[in-house]
Amino acid sequence: FDLPAPYNRYLVYDNLQDPLLGLFHEREALINALAIARVLRRTLVLPLFCLYMTLPGRYEGSADWCTIEEFFTLDVDEGGRSNTTFHVREHSLPYNVFTPKHISAVFDIAPYLRIKTQYTHVPTTKQPFDEIFTPSNSKGATESEIQGWFGKGSDYEDEQVLHFSNMLGAFHKFDSVSDQTKFDSDVSRSVVFRDEITRHAADISASFEGPYHCLHLFGGSSDWSSHLTTLISLLSSLLSLDESLYVAVDGLSAEGLHTFKQLWSKAFAFELFPWINLGFRRHQHYLGIHHLVCLNATVVVAEKGSMPSEHLCAQRSCIDLLGKPWS
Repeated sequence: FDLPAPYNRYLVYDNLQDPLLGLFHEREALINALAIARVLRRTLVLPLFCLYMTLPGRYEGSADWCTIEEFFTLDVDEGGRSNTTFHVREHSLPYNVFTPKHISAVFDIAPYLRIKTQYTHVPTTKQPFDEIFTPSNSKGATESEIQGWFGKGSDYEDEQVLHFSNMLGAFHKFDSVSDQTKFDSDVSRSVVFRDEITRHAADISASFEGPYHCLHLFGGSSDWSSHLTTLISLLSSLLSLDESLYVAVDGLSAEGLHTFKQLWSKAFAFELFPWINLGFRRHQHYLGIHHLVCLNATVVVAEKGSMPSEHLCAQRSCIDLLGKPWS
């Protein structure tokens, strides 16, 4: 528990996220926290996951929670030793009966800090903040800003624990291009979707035995599962009926998929596997699998205004239901 300096100092953060894009917001917040922990040479104490804010009409909240293993495989050192990619500890560190009291006690008196971001809708777990910091760029803070606020010579240099509110959008970039490149490489290798998500996505993509298209209407405001006739009419004017089609539509039933198969004989929709939990976690597993499958599609038709579709189409080209390219 008594780690060598400087990794005997810790960073913790809140992880309450929007449920419709929880999986990707959780990953972005984690990556920002890893970046800030690296800049400050602190050990990151992982938060709980599956903590989603109430969204009237879509998600009313739950006492459910999970750990990072529910969605991600984190290939890091959990002992804080040197010469490793990232330094992290488990969420239970402050509460573990085996954690020395002189370590667990400092988590209760840690300063509560906020880096102001564009995600103003994400609530905090407590008030008030001891201090709020505003980055010069709306995309988040730079390495220099983080060092100036919390690093050597700052008011918080000697604090053993820094407790931040949500890290979503908190960090923009490292000052050095080479440091940013290395960090991006470390993240791509160390923070990945759990094997079940990547394996099922890969199996689905391979099952088409060639190019396929994707209909991504997942997490939006429209109830397309109740208006399949209109949806299929729009889609048939955009996509060849001879091509394979992956259907990612909220609430699609087996009967609904059969409706698609009347035009696209090679239509396919992902079904639940036993390892997927009940409740809103299921939505997050679906979200990850749909995203990975549609990333590799030839053409993606998606709904503007859907947060999951917006996230997908920021990474690849898409068209809307009228055939217009996303800007």
